[in-house]
Amino acid sequence: MLTKPYVLLLALLNLLAAFPAGSNTASPKYTPAIPLETKEVFYPINSVAMGTVVLLVDVDEDGRVSEVKVLKSVVSLDEPSIRSAKQWKFEPAQIDGHRVRSKSTICFVYDRGLTTPLRRITRGTGTLGSGTLK
Repeated sequence: MLTKPYVLLLALLNLLAAFPAGSNTASPKYTPAIPLETKEVFYPINSVAMGTVVLLVDVDEDGRVSEVKVLKSVVSLDEPSIRSAKQWKFEPAQIDGHRVRSKSTICFVYDRGLTTPLRRITRGTGTLGSGTLK
């Protein structure tokens, strides 16, 4: 009868040995994709629409946009937004220093110059910011 508690204790000790104190059992380090190069969207001449087009993009391991899905649509502005997003270049997402595929959102705000644009922030060769078009 004494063998069962010892077997359980031995199993517990083996489990503890597999995860020594101070071992790195933390979750992996994730760095999201960062836009490096963006392309300006030109307002379609035949459109009078205003609003925001929200896109979900797949960014591959090379930093290229491989797929685009419209999350919030402005019908006459979707196509130019998708065309622009497909030309963006990203620093790929990384997990523990290894490049991985990821998803990112891009918002294109079309206001026809009727509202005050947000301040633009530049980084690298592209422009990040509100995406406000005049």
